[in-house]
Amino acid sequence: MRPDRIIVGETRGEEVIDMLQAMNTGHDGSMTTIHANSARDAVSRLENMVAMAGIEMPIKAIRAQIASAVNLIVQASRLQDGSRRMVSITELTGMEGEVISSQEVSATSAWA
Repeated sequence: MRPDRIIVGETRGEEVIDMLQAMNTGHDGSMTTIHANSARDAVSRLENMVAMAGIEMPIKAIRAQIASAVNLIVQASRLQDGSRRMVSITELTGMEGEVISSQEVSATSAWA
């Protein structure tokens, strides 16, 4: 099997390591979901899940792998009326020192 992309329903544990490694080895267009309150929180959750996997990697190496694998974080929120809307698109632009850099591509309180 040589898939072009991999889609994982939700990443919430040590499987995140396999997902990041797959995304970093030629599976462009892959995606997964993660529960977080913001794009920055999503990156932190990914870091924490890698740490939970028990693989001893320096934090800089973990962040470099995330920065290389993840291009966009699309955030959806549930609004007061119960509907879900895309509220933020954030691009991960790489590393600056030991920090993953990002920029907001678009944000709104409720896209129609």
